[in-house]
This record gives sequence, structure tokens and C-alpha cells, in this order.
Amino acid sequence: MNVAPDSALEILKSATESALNDSEIGLLVSGLVLAVGAIGEYLEEHGKLPRWMGWPKLVFIGMVVFGLIGEFVGDAGVFVFSGHLQTIGDSEIADLNTKRVELAASLLPRDFFNQSEIFAGLSRLPPQSLVFEYASEREPRRVAEQIYSVFRDHNWNAFRRQVKDESQIGDGVTIIVGGNFPPFPVSSLVHQQESVSKTAAELLRDSLVRSEIEAKIGTNFDRFIVDVHDRDLPPSILIVRVGEKPNHVLEETLKELAPRKAPLVNGIAVGSNRQEIPDEPSNSAKP
Repeated sequence: MNVAPDSALEILKSATESALNDSEIGLLVSGLVLAVGAIGEYLEEHGKLPRWMGWPKLVFIGMVVFGLIGEFVGDAGVFVFSGHLQTIGDSEIADLNTKRVELAASLLPRDFFNQSEIFAGLSRLPPQSLVFEYASEREPRRVAEQIYSVFRDHNWNAFRRQVKDESQIGDGVTIIVGGNFPPFPVSSLVHQQESVSKTAAELLRDSLVRSEIEAKIGTNFDRFIVDVHDRDLPPSILIVRVGEKPNHVLEETLKELAPRKAPLVNGIAVGSNRQEIPDEPSNSAKP
């Protein structure tokens, strides 16, 4: 069974704390035994031993020896386990600092800073066309403009296509190779153009990922949806969809700190429901 790193660290910390507590208790018990043995041995030598402690001298000597050994073992345990606990604490602080840095970095806007590979790759490809679809927020538009700048410098023809329902764009960057499906049989020219678009899509995806931007190449189903809804896009076009930045680090942090549960209504969880708001009706349709 695999154990999560955080869970394993908690188990190790709990076991170390228990061992440290046991060592401290053992140290205390050994000290008491040592004290009783030393006092008993002293009283026995001077003939002042109480009747209820009328044990042989060897018993008191054994108690002294046991107490000394117990104190040595207890001191060693406290030393070892306290140091181990300090190491675990330092590791927890380091992990917490790492999470803070990751969380702060996740809140920054995306930046397409690694463009060297795609610059070199596009210089070996003939320019074609691509269309952008992106959310209206500043951050997705900025990423789209950075991508456009790279292709524009290599003479690719590009334009933005307005999307009525921006929620369909999805998070991250999705690159769809090809618009409408070409009629059969596929000409060699169209096949060659689609190959160029596929190579450009892979270059773009890899460069975005190296820039720590979540990106993927769309599936044939994504292309099918394009083919159904827009009959004007050529088969070789490249479609770049830029949605909002997915923030998995923030989502996981919020789950750890304050997991949210929807309230129950008649035993059913109700919450986070959403429906599309209709557009304003035209003047003729207004009451």
C-alpha cells in the first residue's frame, strides 16, 4: 500500500514523539530507582534502615546499577529522538516554505518565456494560418498575444475568432490541428499542410510546457466539434484556444486548509449549481 509523503511524515513524527516520551518517562523512573537504591544502601550501612525496607544490601546495589543504566539509556533516547524530532521539524518547515513559494508562483500570470525552440522550429516550416480563441480576461489575452507574436514573426496569418460562450474554451491552452475535415480522397497538398500544422502544434505545446504553461493538443473530437459548428475553416488551419490559468496548487491548498462541503437539503447536497444567463431580448421581444 502506497502512503502519501505527508502521511508518512506524520506517522514518523508521531512515532518519534512517542519514543521521546517513553525515553523521558524511563529517565524519570530510573532516577527514582537510583535515588531509592542509593538512600537504602546508605541507611543499611549506618544501621538506620527502616523495618519496612529490611532488604539485603545486594537489592539496593542492584537498584543503583539499574538506575544508572536506565538513566544512561534514557539520556541516549532523549538525545537521539529529540534530534530526530528536530530534523522532522526542519523538514516540515522546508516543505511549508516550498509550498508557500509554489503557491505564490501559482498566483502569477503565465509567461511564454521559452520561445527559442519554437522560433527555430517555425523557421523551417512554411507559413500557414491559425485562429485564436481566448477568454476576454487580461491574462488569457496576454498569453494569446505572446503566442501570436511568435507566429507573426514567421509570417503566419492569424486572426481572433469571437466565442459566444467562453466557458467552452476550457482552462489552459488547447491546440487543435485542422478545421473542417477534408473531402476524400485527401490531396497531397492538404496532407502536407496538415503535417505542417501538426508539427507547429507540437512545437507550440512543448515550448509552452517548458514555459510552465499547461498546454495540450486537442483530440479528433475537438476537431469534429469545430467541423460541425464552423464550415469555413480550412482543413490545415491551426486553432489555438487560450483559457484561464488552471491553478492546481491553489485548489489543493484550499482543500487541505478548508475543505468545503455543500449543505444538505432533505439529505441531498445542494450547492455550486449554475445555469447560463440568457442575453437581453431584442426591442421587438421586450414586453
